[in-house]
Amino acid sequence: MEKPTIGVAGSRAALSGRRSFLVVVFAASLLLAFILSTGDARACSCVGLTLEEQIQTSEAIFSGVVVDVAESADPYAAPGPVTFDVESAWKGVSGEMAVVLGHEPGSSCDVGFEVGERYLVYAYLSGENGEGPLATNICSGTKPLSSAGADLLALGPPPYGSDLWEEPGSVEGGDSTGSIQYDNAQ
Repeated sequence: MEKPTIGVAGSRAALSGRRSFLVVVFAASLLLAFILSTGDARACSCVGLTLEEQIQTSEAIFSGVVVDVAESADPYAAPGPVTFDVESAWKGVSGEMAVVLGHEPGSSCDVGFEVGERYLVYAYLSGENGEGPLATNICSGTKPLSSAGADLLALGPPPYGSDLWEEPGSVEGGDSTGSIQYDNAQ
């Protein structure tokens, strides 16, 4: 008996069919991976503003303690509101409490506010025409108060509230609480 053999044309056809199958499986895998990976990921790209530009372009600047962090009901809408007990204000805020949109889970622009923590907040008016509520993110300059020594020096004593300042004293870069002292004997 003779062994059955497959000719050159038969092996090429089998190889071609196998390649087609692998290409289809690969394409389907890529499509599935893309569909499963699309979610709430939002990239953050900040324009490099100087400290002086951040101060000039902010609608409100204040320091305060976070008392509530709420998430937005719609992940594609504006970030959720963050409520602050205002300690000191330089502009745009005059009350004891301030609510700022700024909690955006999954966003690289999210400040990551934590209840009980103190922040220096640079806020802007949200909305297409700047007619919405105050909002903030890491690009606006908002940061933990413990990291805001240079900002506090540039801002000077606040016209509203003075919980952070003791006068007279010497100019210091700020300590772990964000406290700073100014020398008024100039």
